[in-house]
Amino acid sequence: MLVPSSDKSQLKRVVLRWYQLLAFPVGTALLVLGLARLLLSAAGACVELSCDDFGRFWYATADWRMHGRSLYAPTPASFSSNGELYSNLNLPHTHLLLVPFTWMPLDVAYVAWLVAGAAAVAATARMVAAETGWRPTWPWLLVFVWWMPTHMQVVTGQIAWLVLLPVGYAWRSARQGRWTRAGLFVGAAVALKPFLAPLAMWLILRRQWRALLFALGAIGVATLAGAAVFGAKAYLEWSEATRAVDWFAQSTNASLWAIAWRWFGDSAGYAPLTWSPLLRTTVIVVAFIAIAGMWYRVAQHNVLDAEWSIAVATSLLLSPLGWVYYGVLLLPSLHFRFPGAAATICWLLPTTALLAGQPSALATLLWGSAATWGLVLAFVHIARSPGRVERPVVRLEAAS
Repeated sequence: MLVPSSDKSQLKRVVLRWYQLLAFPVGTALLVLGLARLLLSAAGACVELSCDDFGRFWYATADWRMHGRSLYAPTPASFSSNGELYSNLNLPHTHLLLVPFTWMPLDVAYVAWLVAGAAAVAATARMVAAETGWRPTWPWLLVFVWWMPTHMQVVTGQIAWLVLLPVGYAWRSARQGRWTRAGLFVGAAVALKPFLAPLAMWLILRRQWRALLFALGAIGVATLAGAAVFGAKAYLEWSEATRAVDWFAQSTNASLWAIAWRWFGDSAGYAPLTWSPLLRTTVIVVAFIAIAGMWYRVAQHNVLDAEWSIAVATSLLLSPLGWVYYGVLLLPSLHFRFPGAAATICWLLPTTALLAGQPSALATLLWGSAATWGLVLAFVHIARSPGRVERPVVRLEAAS
C-alpha cells in the first residue's frame, strides 16, 4: 500500500521534531553513562586485576628501580582472574616512560597515566583540526566514549594513547613535506611498538630514504638508551617473553592471527570451526597476499592520507597481537573520522558480547570475531575509497 507524499512529509516533520527534542537530553545521558562506565571499568580493573596491563608495567618498573629485579619477572599483576600468566611484553626502553610513575602509588599512577593518555588524544585531535579543518562533534565524542578501543584502553591502561602522539606527528610531518621529522616520529612510534614497522616500509615505498635513515636512527637511540639503563640482558629477556606468547585468540585481539587461531586452533573460550594448523597458516598467507594487493591499489591514487591509513591498518592486521585498543592509531589519517559505519558498529559491541553463545562455531565466526571484523572493514573502507583532504593544505618545501 502506497503512502501519499503529503503523509510522508508530515511523518518526516514529526520525526525531525522528536529528534530535535530528544537529541540533546538523550545524547547527554548517554555521554554521562558512557563516562561513568569507563570510570567504573577502570576502578574494577585496579581492584580485581591490579590495574591490568598498566599494573604489569608499573610493578615491573618499580621492582627494577627499588630492588633491581628483571623487568620480565612475574608480578602481582601478571596473573588474570582465572590464574593465567600474562607476561610484560613492553620493550625495555619503553619502561623509561614508566619510571616517573613509580614514585606514585599504583592507583594514583594509573589515574595519572590515563590523564596523560587523554591529553595525548586531545593534542592529536587539535593537531588534526589545525591540519585539515576537521572539528569534533557531539556524536563523534559520544561514539568515542562508547567505542570498544576506548573502553579497552581505559580498562587495561595500555600505552596506545601515548603512542598516538608520535604517530600523529609523523602523519602531519609527512603531509607537510617535512620528511626528516616524519622519519624521526615514525622511528619513535616503531621503537615503542615494533608492530608499526609497516610505517617504515611506507617510507621505502615513498622512496624517502633520508626519512628512513632517521627512523632507524631513532629506533637505535631508543634501544641504546634502554640497554644503558636496564642492561642488554633485558632485551634477551624480552625476546624470551615474546616467544612464550600463546594467547593469539583472545577476544580483543583484532588481528588476522586472532581469527586464524580462533577458527582453526585451540583457544580458551572459543569453539573452533575445525582444528587445522594448515588452515591457520593458509589464512595468514592469503591475508599477506590480499593486503599487498590493497597496498598496490591505494598506491595508484597517490593520496598520502590513504597510504598512511592503510599502513597503520596493516600493522594491526598482521601483528600477532593487534589489540583492539590500537584502533585509536587510525584516527589521525582519517581526519579523526570513523572508518565506515560497519566498522564502527563492530567496535561498539561490549566486550562481554564477544564471548556470548560459546561454545558455538557460529558465534566464533560472527560476533565472537567482531574486533577483527571491525578492523577488516576499516581496512577495506580505506582501500576502496582513498580519503581526500577537506581543504587545501600548504605544502612546505622543507629541506628536512
